[in-house]
Amino acid sequence: MSSKRNKFKCRQRGFSLLELMVTVAVLAIVTGVAAPSFRSMIQGSRLTASSNEMLAVFQSARMEALRTNSRVDVCPSANGRSCGGTNWRRVIVVSQKNGATTVLRDVSIKDDDLSIIASDSISTNRVWYLPDGFVRMGNSSAPAQVGSLGFCISTLRGENARNIRLNMGRASIERAANVDCKAPGNS
Repeated sequence: MSSKRNKFKCRQRGFSLLELMVTVAVLAIVTGVAAPSFRSMIQGSRLTASSNEMLAVFQSARMEALRTNSRVDVCPSANGRSCGGTNWRRVIVVSQKNGATTVLRDVSIKDDDLSIIASDSISTNRVWYLPDGFVRMGNSSAPAQVGSLGFCISTLRGENARNIRLNMGRASIERAANVDCKAPGNS
């Protein structure tokens, strides 16, 4: 009887090669199906986060204009110290009061898949809030009060864009499908 016990104790347990191959094959299929969906989910989250961050920039600029009773600009910046350029990936919030210009905020959006496109009413690449909280953009001789800034990822399917709508003093985000990642409309 003791020889039977020793026989069972020495017996090793584990997976057969066939069981291991089936497990690896099932894992490969599940990963192949889930990976594209996961990538789309990550891109969608980045799109939403970037547009929400820019919305917060516009809202804080408006609040600062109201709080300080001064003009506050939001504009693209190449160096973080002055307005300039057309790339909305890096923007600064600038207060202009009593002839002094002060940079209040410097925001950079790092997502390479993301396109940021201004509508044609933001032709001067500058948006400013007046002390009354109303927004202006475009040509300074006849400024517009309505414009949009579009955020788009062309490889994302479905609702691949978020448009920040600037209307009078209100800033809001709307979801959109923008297959070609073109500039959004002004309204």
